[in-house]
Amino acid sequence: MNTTKGDVYPRQLLFLKLGFARASAVCFLTLGLVAPGRTQEQRQKPLRYDTAAVVKLVPVRVLDAAGRPVRGLTKTDFVLTDNGEGRLITEFEIHESGRRGLPPEESPSAAVGGLAESSRRIFFVLDMQGSDLFGNRDAKEAVLAFVQHNLAPGDEASVMTFGANTGLILRQYLTSDLAKIESAIRRSLEMSGGSSSSPLTFGNAVDIQQPGSAQGAPQSGETRSMLAAAGEHASTTAPPFRDEDAGLSLEAPSGLPGGSARSKEDFDQSMSELATAMKFIPGSKSIVYFSTRVPGGEVGRLFAEANATVFAVNTNSVLKSGPTRIKKLKEQQGEALRDFSEASGGRYFSEVKDARQLAADIEVLSGSYYVLGYYVNPSWDGRLHQIAVTVNRPDLEVLAQAGYTDPKPFAALSSLEKKLQVFDMLLSDQPVGSETLELPVRVLHGPALEQANAAVLLKLTVDERTGVPPGSAELYVLIFDADHRIVLAERAELDTSSLAGKTLYPYLLTRLPRGDYQCRVAARDKGTGLAVASRATFSVPAPAGARGCSLSPPLLLLPSEKADYARMSRPPKKGRRPASLLDFYPYLPVRFVPLLEDLTEESEEVWALVPFRSGTGRAGEADLQVRLSGAADGRDVPVEWSLLDTRRREPDLIFFLIKINVRRLESGCYRLDIRAADRASGANSSTTATLTKR
Repeated sequence: MNTTKGDVYPRQLLFLKLGFARASAVCFLTLGLVAPGRTQEQRQKPLRYDTAAVVKLVPVRVLDAAGRPVRGLTKTDFVLTDNGEGRLITEFEIHESGRRGLPPEESPSAAVGGLAESSRRIFFVLDMQGSDLFGNRDAKEAVLAFVQHNLAPGDEASVMTFGANTGLILRQYLTSDLAKIESAIRRSLEMSGGSSSSPLTFGNAVDIQQPGSAQGAPQSGETRSMLAAAGEHASTTAPPFRDEDAGLSLEAPSGLPGGSARSKEDFDQSMSELATAMKFIPGSKSIVYFSTRVPGGEVGRLFAEANATVFAVNTNSVLKSGPTRIKKLKEQQGEALRDFSEASGGRYFSEVKDARQLAADIEVLSGSYYVLGYYVNPSWDGRLHQIAVTVNRPDLEVLAQAGYTDPKPFAALSSLEKKLQVFDMLLSDQPVGSETLELPVRVLHGPALEQANAAVLLKLTVDERTGVPPGSAELYVLIFDADHRIVLAERAELDTSSLAGKTLYPYLLTRLPRGDYQCRVAARDKGTGLAVASRATFSVPAPAGARGCSLSPPLLLLPSEKADYARMSRPPKKGRRPASLLDFYPYLPVRFVPLLEDLTEESEEVWALVPFRSGTGRAGEADLQVRLSGAADGRDVPVEWSLLDTRRREPDLIFFLIKINVRRLESGCYRLDIRAADRASGANSSTTATLTKR
């Protein structure tokens, strides 16, 4: 097999994007970020910039004597103090059910764009352990009624449950997708504390690897291993999304072990941590809480400080004609739930059965509010601020958060706050963590391994401005099926302290059934919180069958220095070596790196390593065709290509190495089609890939 020697092509560069060097724990709006001298034509790596220009946003609800939202107020009707000091309200926005985001007055401050309050964020928390059988059923019906009839375009919703065996489980993070929310509710089959799914409890390791021979020519996969350890960088990690004792867990793939029975103390601690961590989610949050019990301590106040309003719904299903003792118990529960909700400026609902009316009432209360904004200078010390908001009419009731805390450095955040940041990167349809940069990812499928048919391949830069800084990093890979269920979730830790300036290619091998999937990935520095994240959709086709031929997607490569691959794997079974990328893609050339981003102007050639299985069970030959066309218009584009080498892995499994000339390719997005036909049987198969040149 031929390889290019001596030439080192320039690293791929991207347009400048802006991010943050710190992860904020308070809902601040960033203003005025401009990169000096930046032009659209410049191709640079995405960079992070620090900033101190922020505006504090305070959602405010104003009610009349009958408890109805008051509309039509203007900025001059409000007075706001921070730690007793009057503040100038510079930003003002009004939100109303059915017509949110319309300013009540034409003024420069009212028309300022960029306020992140044009939609609601609603968290449905169903306490399955603290509700009876019928109360759980009615709570789910109420949530479904809300999302079906009252979730407006742009609104986002999340679903959490607390079970006796699972603790606090995140079923669905913030999303505007109605189908995802409905699926999360219907998957929640817990009744009276039972469990239908489990939190994640396993860990992984990372091995740094290189394909290598001194001459740069690949050897046969049957006679020589092309992977060699490049350093002591492997480590076994803690569970990926779960604290051992308490806290929010992510719903796990089916079949993983669950936790132990949860006590009231577990519930109190989980809710307290959730309320505290809500400070990370920007803007106005509504917590629709279904239970017969309340968490202890000052959880209501903690929700208020996080701009989260609690609407508590009693899930005691006793009928009006029920036993007096149970009805009295429901009244006592209602008093506690009322105090809990009103501590955050929310409301209490005594009946969960009337789902439509309940949804309508919550929609009005959560969808009608004002947003006041004023300048602050964060000190990054976690200091508590007390906020007071009044209006110039004494007959009106004002519901606003009682205070907030200054942002803290990432290292000072709680474990749950750090965990929520990861959830935001991995699970949100529109992540709020703008400090996150792009993590290139591609998912491939192939026929080479019995134990794996899919490979998740990442590109991770060890650099504090463009990726993650040298140190200890954590990698996350989640795969969702077409029904939005998590079918794979892996976490691993990687020591990059000696790899400054290098680019790594972490990968994960897995086996998936036929279907459509979405992969979401993230890497985060454990010390600073600097992160990169991305997502990609892919499909796994049905097996070709015993006599069917198949051409798997190509692994696209660029000539470069030797690539460092980092294998994410669980501890191997006794006597078995974990599978590697070189088992999945044998004959991987040495001085090449995977192409996971756009081509640059300097790119001259792309190499494609393509697996082809004839399905005949015996050695044979195949003819190749390569076609390039415009992705938008399908127009054929002339392309020069050549077959450089052919390697046989098994009698009917061949790997083709193809070189494609892209030197004259104009800027744009292209579809690469490769077709192979078995000469003996005449059967053929095709595969595609996308090439984009900037």
